[in-house]
Amino acid sequence: MSGRTRIARVAGHAGPEQAHLATMVFGAAPPSPAPTDSYLRLHRVIRAACLEETRPGVFIFAAHRDVPTGRLWLAATEAPRAGTLGRHESVDLPIASEAALSLRHVLFVVRLVAGRVRFSAIDLETPGGLHTRGGAQRVTESERPTLLRTAGLSFFCVPTGPNSALPVDAFDARRLLEEPPRSRQPSLAELFLRRPGGGLTMCLGDQVLPLTVDAAMLERGVLIGQQERCDVLIPDRFVSRVHAVAVTIEGVPYLVDTGSTNGTWHHSAVQVKCWKLEDGDRFAVGRATVEWRSS
Repeated sequence: MSGRTRIARVAGHAGPEQAHLATMVFGAAPPSPAPTDSYLRLHRVIRAACLEETRPGVFIFAAHRDVPTGRLWLAATEAPRAGTLGRHESVDLPIASEAALSLRHVLFVVRLVAGRVRFSAIDLETPGGLHTRGGAQRVTESERPTLLRTAGLSFFCVPTGPNSALPVDAFDARRLLEEPPRSRQPSLAELFLRRPGGGLTMCLGDQVLPLTVDAAMLERGVLIGQQERCDVLIPDRFVSRVHAVAVTIEGVPYLVDTGSTNGTWHHSAVQVKCWKLEDGDRFAVGRATVEWRSS
């Protein structure tokens, strides 16, 4: 069984706001899927698309068995870019045909680090989870081709740009994709956040006491939305089930909209997709206001 602690609950728009702690327990994660030969049949198409895209970035190819179901390319720059995959029509890569897929299932974040494309895949606390060959993973990070699976789908994540071509031989490419992602050393910023007292304090409206969000929470992602699986639960019909995620990227905290229906808005009236958090930033999430303050 897997457990989860809710760190805040915001009352409806008309009533007083309250905060409390609770624990949500979800069912056991499904077993890791068995290896499949579907990539071998898709290799030529995937490799050709990656060769055509010469800019730094990452391609995410989704397939059900041997049938392609969609693809998404995210450009890699020094400022992180994000894209969400799921069944909802407002996400960046919608796959409506897969009933086992959550409306907002996986958040992908891509950036350039020391000239190399690095991407993260974050499971949005879904029943189906997100799996590598090493098992279920909440957050997967890689700089090379990576195979992910969930809800009957395979995701072939392939960096693009100079020196990023897949091997010509399909079996060599498949072996490369199925290797577990390598671990990396934390950045200086991440080490700073892990010190005692590091992290952020999040305030919801004027009546809620500040809520401390530590580095471990930010590394896995703090979910904000209307559904019970979220850490910060806002029962407001203008808030999507999983509306946004607060997460550290290379040790720096960001607020990332996960393809919400009504958007996430900074107090400067700028719509947020992937926003680097600064002390005092305020955001409209439905009819609630989320404020971030340095701890």
